[in-house]
Amino acid sequence: MLALAGNLLLWLFPLFVVAGIRAASSTSLISADRFARGCDAIVESMYRAAVAINSILIERFLRIRLRVHGETSIDGPVIVISNHRTWFDILLLHQVITRRGPILKFLIKRELLFVPILGWLCFALGFPRLIRGRQEGGREQDLKVIATAAADNTNSSYALTVFVEGTRFTRDKHEHQAAPFTHLLKPRHGALQTILKHAPAPIIDSTIIYPRDDVTFWQCIGGAVRQIDIFIEAAAPPEPADTQDWLNRRWQAKDALIDRHIQPVASV
Repeated sequence: MLALAGNLLLWLFPLFVVAGIRAASSTSLISADRFARGCDAIVESMYRAAVAINSILIERFLRIRLRVHGETSIDGPVIVISNHRTWFDILLLHQVITRRGPILKFLIKRELLFVPILGWLCFALGFPRLIRGRQEGGREQDLKVIATAAADNTNSSYALTVFVEGTRFTRDKHEHQAAPFTHLLKPRHGALQTILKHAPAPIIDSTIIYPRDDVTFWQCIGGAVRQIDIFIEAAAPPEPADTQDWLNRRWQAKDALIDRHIQPVASV
């Protein structure tokens, strides 16, 4: 954990410097657009370097066997959707997608900005921040943020990434929702539908399968997990009006896929 945090902290200051220069420089001897592209290229290089180091730490120190099924050579712009089990999902998606394809730009809860290091990085990288409808007019504000992010998602180096369940899976949340799936929460269509309305793009559907349903981030970091499967499937985007039905069908297939590959508790 210290190694992962140290790697992120290493890139924090230079990211803030470049992001600050980009935001403050409205005029230049060269065109503002060209200058902004140069800053973006520097940020992208630092992002990829941080992902590469984290991936080495996962492979060499944790020795997790990551089995990837499907095509991982991905060209953007694309939309990435995934089930959401632990915070470790983020590291895994980076390792699988960003190392050979676009860098991931997540829709995040605004509260995440107050998390040391991780929240600061999300701010420096300009991740779209949602308030999750927790105040009057909150849903409308969130949809505007998502629409703006979708309109900006035209750079082939980026992939707008959505955990469509809206939160991490726990048994308590699963029971509270009365979710019709065994290993998943109900998918929510609002964010994906808004993205598709403003900037339809091919969808990369990721299914992350841990050895059992109750695996935690700390178990992954602590070396208690030895194998993780990730299935990557490219899909044509649905019509915006059909987003919820489309997600329900994919989540049914995803749930069956997890059920076929999940291991008994004793094998972890």
